[in-house]
Amino acid sequence: MALDTIGTQKRTKPRLAVLRGWDINNPTNIAPRAVSAEDQGTILSGHVISKDGNDKWALGASAGKESTVCLSIQDDVDFDVVGSGVITGISVLGKYEVQTAFFDSGDYTPGTPVTYSATAGNIAEAAAGDTVIGYVTAGKVNISATNSNVEATEVVQFATQFGAVVPTP
Repeated sequence: MALDTIGTQKRTKPRLAVLRGWDINNPTNIAPRAVSAEDQGTILSGHVISKDGNDKWALGASAGKESTVCLSIQDDVDFDVVGSGVITGISVLGKYEVQTAFFDSGDYTPGTPVTYSATAGNIAEAAAGDTVIGYVTAGKVNISATNSNVEATEVVQFATQFGAVVPTP
């Protein structure tokens, strides 16, 4: 490896950032785990994932498995995932404040409810009848000042809260 290439690898999008609510050293906060799904496509840190019928992760919310919706902590190609075959996710049932770079276009103003998107792995602004997985806390945040190893530097910051349904007007 040439010296000029050391440390220059950039991620396309940043990893999931858990800002509040997750104490990794507290055993009661251990995140749900499932065997990674090799046939489901690439799972990256920050993707919305849920368990499929075979107890494997799938991108987005699997039909009938919406209550298992999580946010992936790892990439499916991380050394620990490849070695164990297991991806860890944090459940949107918990009370976390997170930043993810996987989101559909939208304003994401504070207080806006978010849901899982039709674009597998993304979040989206919730519409009438959608299941809410959280509420935007700080909107779109540019993290370029604190994270220089990514190409896309815009993330959406939201607090997880599963279960509510956006009322139909």
